[in-house]
Formats: sequence, structure tokens, C-alpha cells
Amino acid sequence: MSVQSNGTGGLQSTAPVIEKEFIPFVGETTVSEWPLGDPTAIQAEYDIQKATIGYDTRVASLKMKTANGRSMLTIKYNVDSTGEITQEISDKTVVEELVAIDIVRDIAAAPYFALSTNPTYVTSDKVAKVRLACELGYSTDDITANFASSYQWASWTDGMKRLRWHYMHGQDAYFETEFILRKSSFGVRNSQVLASFTSINSVVTAPTFSTQMNNLVATLPTGEWLYKPPQAENLGKGRWRISQEWHWAARWSIVYGGTATGTD
Repeated sequence: MSVQSNGTGGLQSTAPVIEKEFIPFVGETTVSEWPLGDPTAIQAEYDIQKATIGYDTRVASLKMKTANGRSMLTIKYNVDSTGEITQEISDKTVVEELVAIDIVRDIAAAPYFALSTNPTYVTSDKVAKVRLACELGYSTDDITANFASSYQWASWTDGMKRLRWHYMHGQDAYFETEFILRKSSFGVRNSQVLASFTSINSVVTAPTFSTQMNNLVATLPTGEWLYKPPQAENLGKGRWRISQEWHWAARWSIVYGGTATGTD
């Protein structure tokens, strides 16, 4: 809002000029102008507005300009998509992203060897024997000569033999894909986002989309979702970004509330 002196009647209450601006993912602002007013009246209004601006107000910025003996006061307000001055929770914009990242893990953790439903499954004890044999550089005869009968070469499963081949040929790691669902809420300083710190670093109920992502992603992958601590960032000019993340894995450890208990 810009304030102009209106003769002897004081400051005009209705703005002769109204300007609106919308920035995607940031929000909308409105500026009302009363160009070229009496410097004394505008200075008084400027002081009043400056004293009342706080983190719980609707004002985005305040500016006074004086030229050639006339002044103009511009007050920019945050507004929501309906064009109303923002005072409630509807002024925030939500952006959702689903990204995939690769994590390097030991080859023994690959589903080919780690899933008990696979014929090539290798138990933890057998993985330990395979690793030990590879670390010591044992040949098949050495394995028979130095291991107990149940772990001699003749007792090795196909999964153990293939795991040994990978270790012995430098194929000791594999890429596991992890998905991250990131939800960012952009809003002005009196927006209510209320990101929860409950159950951080714990497996939670699978998140759901609340934006157009519903039209882009058919279903989220089956597995377990770890909720990470939310982040709050000040973007300046009274705007904030609250980010929440959920990290996916086929199974998270029991220490996070997942189903990987180490008993299979």
C-alpha cells in the first residue's frame, strides 16, 4: 500500500493504483499505490507501519520514497491465490519431488545373495566363511583342508561359490537404488506448515502425494519409508521453506523400526 495525502481530508483510503505479482513456487504479492503525497503525512504513516511490522503480520516490505518535495509510501503485502491478504494457512505452495540415488553396498547384501527366497541365498555364517576364504586367498583345496566338514568345498552351495567368484574378481560391491520423496512447502512468515518432528529417523507409514505428482507417478515402490528430520529455511522477505523427506529402502534395519531383523 502506498499512501498519498488527499487535500485537507487526510490520507486517501482507496488506492488509485493496485499491482499484483505472482511468482511460481513462491507466492503472490499485491502492492497498492498512492503516488506523490505530502511528506509529513507519509512519514507519519511510514513510522506507524514500521512499528507494527513483525513476524506475525501480513506485510512483506515497506518502502518510502521522496522526490521534488513529494513522497510515496509503498507497502507490499503477501496474498494467497484468492487475492485476499494472507492471514491464514492457504498461502503456502507445496512442491513434491521423487528422486532416485545409488548407494554402494557389499555384494553380499544384493538381493541375489541376501533374499532367503532365492535359491542363491547365502546365510550370514556362510557369508563369513566366504569372506574369510577370500581374505586368506584360499584355493578350493585350502578351503577343504582348513574348514570344518560342513564348510568344506564339497559342501559349498552355488550361492557361496558365486559370491566367492565375485570377491576374488574384484566384484565386491553393487549399486542399490534408494528413493527419496521430498516435500517442500513455501509460504510467508505467518503461514502454518507445522512440520512434525515425531518419529524422525523411524520407519513410518508410506507417504502420499498431495500435488500433481499423483498424475505422474502411478505408485510408490513397495518397501519401507524412513522419515528424516524436517528442515526450515528463511528465504528472506518474510518467506520460508519447510522441507520434509522420506527415504525408501526394500527393508530398513530393526533399529529404525524396519523389518530387517537379522534373523533370516
